[in-house]
Amino acid sequence: AIALENLFPPLPSEIVLPLAGLAANRGAFTLAEALFWTTAGSVVGAFALYGIGAVLGLDRLHALVKRLPLLHVDDVDRTVAWFGRHGGKAVFFGRMLPIFRSLISIPAGVVRMPLWRFGLLTLAGSFVWNTVFVLSGYVLGAQWHIVEEYAGILQYVVIAAGGDGTIRAVASALTGTATPMGIIPMGTGNLLARNLDLVLDKPEWAIRIALWGRNRDVDVGVAQISRGGDRHVFMVMT
Repeated sequence: AIALENLFPPLPSEIVLPLAGLAANRGAFTLAEALFWTTAGSVVGAFALYGIGAVLGLDRLHALVKRLPLLHVDDVDRTVAWFGRHGGKAVFFGRMLPIFRSLISIPAGVVRMPLWRFGLLTLAGSFVWNTVFVLSGYVLGAQWHIVEEYAGILQYVVIAAGGDGTIRAVASALTGTATPMGIIPMGTGNLLARNLDLVLDKPEWAIRIALWGRNRDVDVGVAQISRGGDRHVFMVMT
């Protein structure tokens, strides 16, 4: 099902993944098996779309998308533009964004990103995304209706787990997408998380806050170095 969700984006992984966690909670298989097979499905589906991008190219892909239901050429164009700006980071973080998580494989195939790099980034990003939703279904168990109720919220949040450097990298990839970011502090300094008064030593509480807590505005600035062309992102709380 997860491989199909990658091939056909309108299929909602936000529903399929918690159901896998729920099945693991009821003993149909172990939690580790649920995480393994859902992530394997994500990677298989991503490589299939990578191959489509490599074989068809962008122009023929446009013609194909026009004939498919529920897909739009604009979605493809936005994904290609995002990939052009962020490259490998787009493959990793794109796994956590609606529509992008499937379509991001296509421009990677068009430009023939090295298969080993594409595979590693896809595996890492898919594992993070899948873990959040599978664990939601596993932990909530019989309270499955809560996952269903909040699925619309979950699919529009990118969760960044790490220290300040990781948070800054995620913010850089999300700049201009209007996608909210949740923070799971797992670094040494965690300066932004401290300023946001997040609980530093309880990841489960940080996840709850990321998904259902109050939104906080953080300004993102971009410094473009004229000599060398380096681009640096920094964040300022207001």
